[in-house]
Order: sequence, then structure tokens, then C-alpha cells
Amino acid sequence: DLGATLFTAAYIGGLASCLLAIRGLRFGIAPGEAAAPGLRALLWYACTTKSADIFAYFAGKSLGRHTLAPEISPKKTVEGAIGGLLGSVAVGFALWGVAGPAGAAMSAWQVAAFGASCSVACQLGDLVESRFKRRAGVKDSAHYLPEFGGMMDMTDGLVFAAPVGL
Repeated sequence: DLGATLFTAAYIGGLASCLLAIRGLRFGIAPGEAAAPGLRALLWYACTTKSADIFAYFAGKSLGRHTLAPEISPKKTVEGAIGGLLGSVAVGFALWGVAGPAGAAMSAWQVAAFGASCSVACQLGDLVESRFKRRAGVKDSAHYLPEFGGMMDMTDGLVFAAPVGL
């Protein structure tokens, strides 16, 4: 189906290109300087975003009682989503200085909003990817990376949330 192919290319290529844009950010640093602010911003974004998955997993496993979207992803819980949100905000604050000039230009409220936005977008990315897999009847390769939920689960939230990092 041409529509599905074009959508997939735009979905993956368009969102993933935001990761390259984050890496390419210069933040006013002169070319040739030793600092790599774009790389620091990308690491800050990636750690803040992936922490949503990690904290959501542990909070959901230990506290999860209420399913978030049972027809799309029956193991995701509201408690896990809240844990992911709080974890992303905490990691965002913990690594605020790593971002270099990108972080220095942000207030505490902006950092909290950044962490929360990364978490919400990451979790939405997980749900969208789960929905795609369910509609296509495709099983992921969870047996290769069982602790992480499979190959697609390693990247879906990170790629989906990439525009937030910009």
C-alpha cells in the first residue's frame, strides 16, 4: 500500500531527522571550538526521554494497578506513566548542566516542562508504535532484548519525541 509506505517513510525519516538536528545545534559556539554543545544537548534529551521508559517500567511493575490503554498495550499502567513523568523530570534536572549552553539558557520551569514533554511524547510514541504493531499483526523481536521490550521499543519513544528536543 503506497499510503502506508509513504507514511512510514515520513514518520521514521521525519522524526529521526530531528535527532540529527539536535546533534547539529551550535548554540553560538564558534566553529572549531572544543565544545560540542549539540552532542551535549542530544545526550541530555536522550537520557531525559529514555528515563521515561525506565521509570515507567519500574513504577508500573511495583505500583501498577490501573491500565492506561488496555486495548493497545495491556501492560502499561497509569502508575507507570506517572512514574515515567516524574523520572524524566528528575533526570532532566539532574543532567541540566550537561546540556551546556542549551541548558544554561533555560529556567527551572522550562527544564521541568522539557522533562515532562519528553516523557509524554515518549510514552505516546510507545503507544503509537504498539498500535501500529497490533494493526499490522506484527510481533516485535522481544526475545532478543527481553529486558527492554524488543528492538522497536528501544527507539520508538526516542524517535517519536525527537521534535521535543528541538
